[in-house]
Amino acid sequence: MYCILIKDDYSIYTKGIAEIIKNSIPNAYIEEVVTGADLLQKVILQHWHIIISDTDISDTNDPGKDNSFLLAQIRKFNPQTAVIVTTNVDITARTSAVESADTTVYLTKSCSEEDLIRAVENAVSTEAGYQQ
Repeated sequence: MYCILIKDDYSIYTKGIAEIIKNSIPNAYIEEVVTGADLLQKVILQHWHIIISDTDISDTNDPGKDNSFLLAQIRKFNPQTAVIVTTNVDITARTSAVESADTTVYLTKSCSEEDLIRAVENAVSTEAGYQQ
């Protein structure tokens, strides 16, 4: 079973991603979160094969927990987890905060369903030590 955690500020977006993945990968276990704090809590408590997150994973009400901090925590608690970062802006302009986190792939939020599924399948197939 694939364990996938999806984080975005807009729940309608996470629900859309979850539905696309469920339709294409029926053995996926998917959870959705809205805040960086919720993401961090889930990362500490469970192993995730893939985390799909918008570029703004930090909590605006906790400035000490920026993207770099949270991505480092993902690597600390889930070192083999593939991270797919979604963005609605130019990808090259947003890479600095996540480059050091060994991100698997960047996707624009305007990508096709096929691109999303391909990224998820590639991320799982390249995860070190993954056992289905």
